[in-house]
Amino acid sequence: MAYVYDPHYPASVLVRLRPGAIPQTLSFIDRAWHDFAPTRAVNHAFLDANYGRLYQAEERQGEMFGLFVVVAVFISCLGLFGLAAFTAHRRTKEIGIRKVFGARTRDIVLLLLWQFSVPVLLANAVAWPLAWYYLHGWLEGFAYRVPLSPLYFLGAGAVAMVIAWLTVFSHAMRVAGANPIHALRYE
Repeated sequence: MAYVYDPHYPASVLVRLRPGAIPQTLSFIDRAWHDFAPTRAVNHAFLDANYGRLYQAEERQGEMFGLFVVVAVFISCLGLFGLAAFTAHRRTKEIGIRKVFGARTRDIVLLLLWQFSVPVLLANAVAWPLAWYYLHGWLEGFAYRVPLSPLYFLGAGAVAMVIAWLTVFSHAMRVAGANPIHALRYE
């Protein structure tokens, strides 16, 4: 039994239901409410649905951020692919000389991959504190939250590095596997 008198605030009663008897319990509540207040309709709402509605905005925001991340990664991969092609073309003579002096294909590929790894590492060094600050503030708005672990940031950095390596690897292999005579004859 609940007694509430506040004409400006609608009263609500929380009822715990057994999972197997939900329809029967709801019909009983409807009959009891109708006997008590026949002129007012009863509004049913399940607490899990109410909590679900509270997090719909975060779910939509997560979907939008996910889409923007995919587009941003695709655009950055296109730029990195073009930069790798430009760099490989520009360093054709240097790579040819290195191969003439005995550099292996693996050494040249590693050299080119390292050249593109340094900016990715610097970008991670700048992004990690900013991401930690933003995520820490965002997570403070939730009663139950996961702690921010450095492993999340290391994982994101590793994924960024692998994406950069996969993007550059094809150009590095093509340039490193080319015949050095063609590169040196070009001059």
